[in-house]
Amino acid sequence: MNILHLIGGGELGGAEQHLITLLPRLHARGVQPLLGCLYKHSPLADIIQSETTPVRLFPMRAPFDLTPLPSLLKYCAHHKIHLIHSHGLRANILGRAAGLFSHIPSVTTWHSWPEHDFPGTITGRTAMTLEHITLRHSAGSITVSKELAKKFQQWPPMNRRTSPKRRTLRHLSPKRPHHTQTIYNGYAPFRRTPEEHAQARQHYRTLWGIPENAVVIGTIGRLHPVKGHQHLLQAVALLTSRLPTLNIPTYSNPPLFHLLLIGEGPERPNLEHHLAHAPYTYTLTGHIPDAERVLPAIDIFVFPSLHEGLGIALLEAIQARLPIVATAVGGIPEILRADSDALLVPPADPDAIAAACQTLLENPAQRESLIAAAQTRLSLFDPDNMADQTITFYHNILDP
Repeated sequence: MNILHLIGGGELGGAEQHLITLLPRLHARGVQPLLGCLYKHSPLADIIQSETTPVRLFPMRAPFDLTPLPSLLKYCAHHKIHLIHSHGLRANILGRAAGLFSHIPSVTTWHSWPEHDFPGTITGRTAMTLEHITLRHSAGSITVSKELAKKFQQWPPMNRRTSPKRRTLRHLSPKRPHHTQTIYNGYAPFRRTPEEHAQARQHYRTLWGIPENAVVIGTIGRLHPVKGHQHLLQAVALLTSRLPTLNIPTYSNPPLFHLLLIGEGPERPNLEHHLAHAPYTYTLTGHIPDAERVLPAIDIFVFPSLHEGLGIALLEAIQARLPIVATAVGGIPEILRADSDALLVPPADPDAIAAACQTLLENPAQRESLIAAAQTRLSLFDPDNMADQTITFYHNILDP
């Protein structure tokens, strides 16, 4: 079974990390994965390229640019592709077009809701319109969380597709069923001993010049408006203003706050502008490969997303045994149970983020309880189980 995965690949976000985990496991199970990246310069292509997973670039100039389609069709024919698996708006449009002309089934993994991936109302609606127009040419959809699956099933094109009153429409004929399934992203844990954790903590704090008495509030994620970094900046400013009244028993007095943002993206200039006036110290690391190895430098992990499909970075934070504050959006409550595994707060609420961080800082026993309980959640995101379910999904499409 030859499966072509299409993705933008111009950055290393959650969807790209998903493929880094998935593709070698598909190959180990007898499925031949191939990767097509849609940006001229793709860091993902450099990481994935190997003897077991061939990579080809099909650069698109815009999300609706179909000029790579002829070369993609030739590639599919030459490599005898059985199924096209797309990830993201660009890949969905190009992959579904290729499937239409080649009669190769195409499927999509929905890592997030497309409308939320683009700043501005107009671009978000345009994205959804393009998804709507091309969905009829898709054979199936994988969602990375149950909440995302619910949103997908309530989307008007899917409602029309499944409604008995609409089945007389030619392009929504029951002869072309649309298979859907939720498959959680897999996470391969980054193992470290307590001694290695302590060494990493010291190493990265020294590397970034973080003061000894600093309480480090940190996160991993693309620097993109949907990730909510602006609200985290405001929350740390609030914590700093409350320092005289805080009772933090396990930190040197007087402590100070340091914000650690791990990731890269288009929001960086805006964040740098606001951080220039911040009442606390900070580090913008840029993209770091295998970012989970630097997590020991953090004291409290905050995930302030406004919308989220699942949130692989949360699994990394759990593995690193960090206390977590996260927004209760998308699939996040499927990973973390509120007040049991983490403190969950409303989105776009700096006061709530600051209050949750303060609670964890002032209550060491609660921190340890949350950390211990969260460890039990990792088994839900086993990467081998993810690969097995994905292959079964392929068979459901190809061998109905």
